[in-house]
Amino acid sequence: FFTYPFDLIRVRLAFEVRSGEPPVKLPTIIKTIYHEPNPFLPDPSPKMRGVVGVLNFYRGFCPTLYGIIPYAGVSFLTYERLKRLLKTSFAPHTLSPTSTPQHPTLTWWAYLTCGALSGAIAQTSAYPFEVIRRNMQVA
Repeated sequence: FFTYPFDLIRVRLAFEVRSGEPPVKLPTIIKTIYHEPNPFLPDPSPKMRGVVGVLNFYRGFCPTLYGIIPYAGVSFLTYERLKRLLKTSFAPHTLSPTSTPQHPTLTWWAYLTCGALSGAIAQTSAYPFEVIRRNMQVA
């Protein structure tokens, strides 16, 4: 929540590349975002203008929150399923030498593989939310 505005500013700085012109300065980007019309409150009252300006720094925040749900769920599900698979079907190749039948322990590279694969699958499942978020940030 606190760092999201910095991500929005970073995306805008990357998007505002103009060939042959000097780069856009950070204060200019911040002022531009603050003074942009808000699509949800197009004509705010004078008291609300400051709040609306700050809300502009949170464009795309809801898709980010929505994307956390499938990312976390798929990540945990995939990680645990891969661990179970490696502890049973691939046990001769993936169990640690100190592992016991009561408490099977994977080798470090098996844990690393589970984490990498689960992260990649989870990121792929949440990618549509990332696309929506970037589009909202740039709009």
